[in-house]
This record gives sequence, C-alpha cells and structure tokens, in this order.
Amino acid sequence: MKAILMCAGKATRLKPLTEKIPKSLLIIKNKAIIEHTLDSLSGIIKEAVIVVGYLKEKIIEKIGNKYKDISIEYVTQKNICGTGNAVYECKNFFSPSEKFLILNGDDLYDKKDIENLVNNELAILTAEVQDPSKYGVIKKDKDSNLLSIIEKPSFWVVNSINTGCYLLNYDIYDFIKDLKPSQRGEIELTAAVELLSKYNKIKVVSVKKFWIPVNSHSDYDHAKNVFIS
Repeated sequence: MKAILMCAGKATRLKPLTEKIPKSLLIIKNKAIIEHTLDSLSGIIKEAVIVVGYLKEKIIEKIGNKYKDISIEYVTQKNICGTGNAVYECKNFFSPSEKFLILNGDDLYDKKDIENLVNNELAILTAEVQDPSKYGVIKKDKDSNLLSIIEKPSFWVVNSINTGCYLLNYDIYDFIKDLKPSQRGEIELTAAVELLSKYNKIKVVSVKKFWIPVNSHSDYDHAKNVFIS
C-alpha cells in the first residue's frame, strides 16, 4: 500500500516557529513530526508520496528517498490551493486499481488506528472533540457509513470530526477534477470525499488511541506534553 502525506502548507499560525522550517519538521520527543507520522505508517505502507511546497528542500534533506522500510517520493504543490489539489498532484503515482492512504504529514496518529482504518474497503478516521466548530464535522448513518462532512459549522451538529486521514481509491480523482474552489478559494478534498461517498460506502472509523493535530502554539505545547512515541 502507498500513502500521500500532505506537508506543503506555510503554517502561519505557528510563526515564528515556522519561519525557517516547515511545520512537519518541528520536534516532538526528539523527532520531527513527519518522522512520527512515518513511524505510524511503517509496516503498513511500502511507499509514501510527500506533497511539499513551503521550504520543501528542508523536508527532502531531512527524510531523503527512504525512511526505514518506506520508499519516499516527492511532489511539489506549485499553487497551495487546497488539499484536493495536493492529492490531485499525486495522481500519476497510483493505478486505477489501487487503494491508498491520505493523511496530514504534520499531525500525530497512532499506528493501531491506521491499522483499523485499512481493515476496511474505504474509510475516514474521526475523533471526538469538545469544540467541533474548528473542524469538519462528520455525519454518519446507523451502519457507520459516511453521510456528509460539514466544514466548521456555526451550529451544533455532532462532536465527531475529520482527522484528515483517509483510505480511498482511485475514484477520488474523478470527483476532484471537477471541483470548483470553495468560499475560501481552495479545492477541498472533503468535498470530493463526500461526493465519493454517494457512490462508494466510506466507513467512519473512530480514533481509539490518539490523534494530535498541531495547528497552533497551544497545540504544539500540548503535543510536546502528552505525546508518547
């Protein structure tokens, strides 16, 4: 199996920490965040395609073309215009018969949760949070299949949110290519995933161990305090 790791963004909310290094290279427990992410994928995937952009040379220099048992390829996202575009840039690395993982290269995931995810045909990893208004909220049916993803809702829906980790197939590209930019001017992967779910059942898998996003200084402090590799 292969995986796409999205690491192209500028992480402006983490400045000045990210003025000279990309967020995925911030250190937690003596390792860069992306190294923790790759550790969680070791033994599950054979190849990772890392989408780079901002300060990409530093990621390439740090990780190289091999990390433990994972071969590494790189794709440059020339225009940082959304996660859908980032995934679409990787299209040539997959065959129409392949399934693959997609995840944020600068979030922390547990290997067991990813293993649970790949035990499904298609799936999305979700977590329960107290304040879901900052995330994409996940609605599912009685059989835990995805119904919809509501981005940053202004009203209470549920507290199950998208962690940015998916098991998808090549069909996702059919839906990304026709997407129009969202209100914030981005090609949103979540919009394509929701469309895909109308034709293919996407299982909603809940985090059992941990998922730690690193989007702000307080997130980073929290991750350094609680994360155990």
